[in-house]
Amino acid sequence: MDNLLIDLDREMASTRRLLERYPDGKGTWQPHVKSRPLAVLATHIAAIPNQGGVTVAVGGSVTGSQLSVSGNTTSGAVTGNSAANSASVTGNAIAAGSGQTVATAGVLAAGSGAQADNVLSNVQQVTGGSALTSDVHGTFAIDTAPAAAIAGSTLSVSDNSQRGSAVANTAINSLSVAGTNLSATSALASQQSGTAAVAASSNLELYAPGAVSASSVDLSRNKNTSLGVINDATNALTVGAANVSPVGAAVNAQLVAGTAVGDHVLNNSQTASTSVSSTAITRLYNQDQTAAATTGLVDGAVTITGNTTTAEASANRADNTVALSGAALQNANAGLSNAQASSAAVTANASTSATFNLAGGAPPATAAVLNSGVAIDGNSTTALARGNVASNALNVSAGSSYGPSTAATAGSTLGGSTQATAAVLNTQANTGNVSATSTGSYQVALNSVGTGAFPGLTDGTAAVTGNKVAAQAYGNSATNSITVTAPGAGRPTAAIGSYQSNSGTIVATATGVNYGIGITGATSGSSLRAAGNQVTATAVGNSAVSTIAAAR
Repeated sequence: MDNLLIDLDREMASTRRLLERYPDGKGTWQPHVKSRPLAVLATHIAAIPNQGGVTVAVGGSVTGSQLSVSGNTTSGAVTGNSAANSASVTGNAIAAGSGQTVATAGVLAAGSGAQADNVLSNVQQVTGGSALTSDVHGTFAIDTAPAAAIAGSTLSVSDNSQRGSAVANTAINSLSVAGTNLSATSALASQQSGTAAVAASSNLELYAPGAVSASSVDLSRNKNTSLGVINDATNALTVGAANVSPVGAAVNAQLVAGTAVGDHVLNNSQTASTSVSSTAITRLYNQDQTAAATTGLVDGAVTITGNTTTAEASANRADNTVALSGAALQNANAGLSNAQASSAAVTANASTSATFNLAGGAPPATAAVLNSGVAIDGNSTTALARGNVASNALNVSAGSSYGPSTAATAGSTLGGSTQATAAVLNTQANTGNVSATSTGSYQVALNSVGTGAFPGLTDGTAAVTGNKVAAQAYGNSATNSITVTAPGAGRPTAAIGSYQSNSGTIVATATGVNYGIGITGATSGSSLRAAGNQVTATAVGNSAVSTIAAAR
């Protein structure tokens, strides 16, 4: 390690001297005939300390070879609080022991948390002060010398991934109770709050040469993801036995915003303020795109397909599930309550530039592309910004009977309460501004040299197809579901209440999007296709899908 540090200090000193002595107006000077211009080298060297990734550098010609930069991963993450909480209770006869006939999750008589025979409680808080920031830069590339001859070879920069992640609070909470005869209560409670700014970014560059002969170049299935979240929770309560009975009377679960009371209950509460942002930028291109003239793409193929750029920013994000099952008898109630509030400014930006730009004209070639194919297909760019988002799922089942019940009529009130033997309540309030912006450029440019002296495309194909640029912004978004499974008679009551309020400005913008093929010079015996490309922008204040289903 000492030797490595000595080498690093020496290299940094020489790099500093180069940058300090960089001569103005001499950026086109090349240290060697096969070297890049000084302006390019200086910019490249200055950026190296912030770069990750993998690059294969080749100084000469390439013949009958396989060059691959594939399956690599670059990532950076910052997290305020992270928890993975799990509790499992198993036995034959599981009886009540807390002295309480019902379970409570959320607001208690003193404080908040969970109170029951079997309990799991999670509390996380990140306060203001320093922002949580993750900034990842990476390059995956095959870098060849200028004008290097490449023939009979396979070049691939594919299946690489990069991720930048910044999360203030994240938790995976799981409570499981399983036995033969169960007459006990259970409660899972998760509470998260964040007041610190969160910012994530991921900047990814991928390239390979385009002027090749009898060769293939593939820049495909690479993923660039940026994720910024203030509060993120995955909560699962699972209760199962041959016979499940309530500790007290067979009544309804009672849910209000922030609190769930019943036999088996789950409550998730999240509050977020300040700001959260996420930015993902991807550039895919052929290395020789700025060359004035090349030998062109001859008897070969270039594919830029299935690459994804995703930027997600969410203030509060939750996935809540409750499963209650009795293989024979199931006579208990179950409730799931989700409460989220955000005043945070939420911003997501995603950008992709996927281009193949090549000029022909250098001997012995004539066309930029000759007897070859270029395809930019099935790539996607997505910006997703959300104030509050939740998935709430409650599943109950019985093998032979749900047993007798004295429960009152099920239902929900405008005040924000829900009661039923199987009940779900979702409450979301967003007051912050939410913005998602996507930009994309997917283009093929084939250029003749010498004012049309050489053709752009001869006996070849160029296609820009099936690419997508999408921006999606939501103030509140929820999916609520209850599934009641067999038997046909005596099924329990079920109710879902979903209450959403949004006063923030919600904006989704897809801008600067370009799909196209441009050719200067003649085109002969060739096929050009630009089809199936999409641009979408969706901005929604409140979105909820709620379903109650009976299954056998």
